[in-house]
Amino acid sequence: MKHYIPALTIPARTYNSDCTRYEEFDASDWFEDASAESILQLAENGWSTEHVGFRYEVDRVAALEWLAFVRPGVLAEIRRRAGA
Repeated sequence: MKHYIPALTIPARTYNSDCTRYEEFDASDWFEDASAESILQLAENGWSTEHVGFRYEVDRVAALEWLAFVRPGVLAEIRRRAGA
């Protein structure tokens, strides 16, 4: 089930290795569908990842706020792993 929380978007951006292509987008759909482990790996990698020649960066504060409302169990695991 998709959650619609208009105030809680997750700003993100992607660009290729030579920065000739750049795009900003809302990553909340990805966070909704992603496995907990995928989100945990993203957090452990500093909220960025590379895939098929593109780098993706997610706004950490917005992601944590979104997780607090929509996937609190994942947020708890991020905090546990970080020792917070």
